Amino acid sequence: MKKCAMTLLVYLFVGFASFLLHTGHAGANEACFQVTDSAWGTKCDGDPNSLELTVKNTCDKKMALLSCMDRTDSKRSCSVRGDIEGGANVKIFTCNANGNYKLIGCERTYDCKQAMKSGQI
Repeated sequence: MKKCAMTLLVYLFVGFASFLLHTGHAGANEACFQVTDSAWGTKCDGDPNSLELTVKNTCDKKMALLSCMDRTDSKRSCSVRGDIEGGANVKIFTCNANGNYKLIGCERTYDCKQAMKSGQI
């Protein structure tokens, strides 16, 4: 029984450590992105449920952005934008938005794409 418990603890530790290694870059720079403006109804042929966000890279280095916006149909619209200069603004939008969103900053575009594929967001 002790061997089984120790094996389980080792698996849990190794699993947790690999999770941390896998997620190290993605999300480590979330503070680099800030929503500076939002507008309802300006996209999707004037659909009042469309939401457009202006997002600013507040860091002084080039970053990638993984953004996900929740929709009223319980689906999520996600995208990755790479090479956003420090201080630059980008616009993201979705149709049928419910107002919830998540932003993750990554040092490399690849890290953001991997975070999206693995369901970290």
